[in-house]
Amino acid sequence: MHYLLLLGLIGLISCSSPDSISGEQATVAATPQRELVQVKGSTVSFRISTFTSVSCIGYERQFPNATRLLITDPTRLKRIQERVEQLQPARKEQGVDIRAKTVLLYNDHSSDTLCLGQFYSVHKGRIVPTDSVLNRLLGIGL
Repeated sequence: MHYLLLLGLIGLISCSSPDSISGEQATVAATPQRELVQVKGSTVSFRISTFTSVSCIGYERQFPNATRLLITDPTRLKRIQERVEQLQPARKEQGVDIRAKTVLLYNDHSSDTLCLGQFYSVHKGRIVPTDSVLNRLLGIGL
């Protein structure tokens, strides 16, 4: 009986050999990384005053004649993606007053929305501090 139990354990150990583990790792490593391929959006002057704060949802209604932007340069897109990936949630809940709205389009046909305000922005529904370097890369001036 003990002999059969020992053979069973040896069989289980051999099934999880390093070769099978490295095969799994190779599959994970071969998964393509999501890459930014285009940025579309619009912006207005950050000096424009409104009676109430403009939300990401209300941006187009508030600023129908905003200046359009389109970014397709691969080098610039790579730098934009690096900055976007570094965005961290704001430490406390803040009000956001939007003056630019962009849609980040990726190679896997997914997209994210980034709405930018003077002090705080909204990325994927999260409030984040505005990144002035990212704004410059997007061609959005404060």
